Amino acid sequence: DYITWWGNCFFAVVFDAEVVIKMYVMRSGYFAEAWNRFDLVCAIVTTLGLLAGQFAEGAEEFAFLGVIRVFRVARVLRLLRFAKGLNRLFMAFVFSLPKLINVGLILLLLLFLFAVLGVNLFAKIAFVGPHGAQANFRGFYRAIMTLVRAMTGEGWNEMMHALASSAYELRSIHNVSCVTSFDLTPDSYDTL
Repeated sequence: DYITWWGNCFFAVVFDAEVVIKMYVMRSGYFAEAWNRFDLVCAIVTTLGLLAGQFAEGAEEFAFLGVIRVFRVARVLRLLRFAKGLNRLFMAFVFSLPKLINVGLILLLLLFLFAVLGVNLFAKIAFVGPHGAQANFRGFYRAIMTLVRAMTGEGWNEMMHALASSAYELRSIHNVSCVTSFDLTPDSYDTL
């Protein structure tokens, strides 16, 4: 940890010195090139991350420090200037981002629709097996989290089998009684 911190400080100083020297030499032309602006952002964010980590009591408490540490890795992207093939791949990725945003928005719409459907169909189902406090459809937020969990393949088939249990299976194996009506009344509130 100690060596890593000093290594980060050393490279932060080197990159900050590079930015300052280039700004002095190039004057106003420094900001004309996009890679120079990228270098400046990486240097500033890295320095701010080191300062925040140094002055924070428990650096783990600050979630933004993890995001700032990603910018340290972004320094490797500076090498794209010199590798033509890698630069071509990177630019193809950058040009495909608007189309990926459209696909992401469609996926979010589908996630929203299935969360609403899940809340309407499974909100009043008793907790059985993996269908419990951490994975259920009783509220919209928890339904979204459950669907994201299922999209990643984390126990989706167990959830499917728990929600597809028959009345006999629930009564005989899980000791959960089924109700015939989901109408909410003062008498049925505790059982639902």
